[in-house]
Amino acid sequence: VTATVGALLEHMATEESFRAKALAFMQRELIPRANKLLNASEDAQKTVAGQLKKSMAGATAKEFTIFMKVLFSMSIFKNGAQGAQELLEIVHTTIDLTSEFQPTAENVDKIIFCTGSANLILKHGASPNRLVA
Repeated sequence: VTATVGALLEHMATEESFRAKALAFMQRELIPRANKLLNASEDAQKTVAGQLKKSMAGATAKEFTIFMKVLFSMSIFKNGAQGAQELLEIVHTTIDLTSEFQPTAENVDKIIFCTGSANLILKHGASPNRLVA
């Protein structure tokens, strides 16, 4: 699983034409089976989570949504406040509050998805201090 997701994300970063196919595969094949495929091994979860974190910086709104669905399915992020805080850190990095906001349709969609995810994560025990500091 880790090799497959790693290869998909690597190709997404280098081959624009491959992005849509990789996203469709992740949505169709990985997300419905993520609990079974990823939660069997904590190492696999950590590896995939690390790969997704690296890919979040340049992710589109659609990619962000798919990546977050995969992350939300992982048991390592379901361990109370600590897991929620880790997810919130990923969202915080993706929002990139230090940069000037460019109001394109893509960026507006991305900020909406990020804030929606942050809201859900905050309900699971994460501290909002990182977002408002």
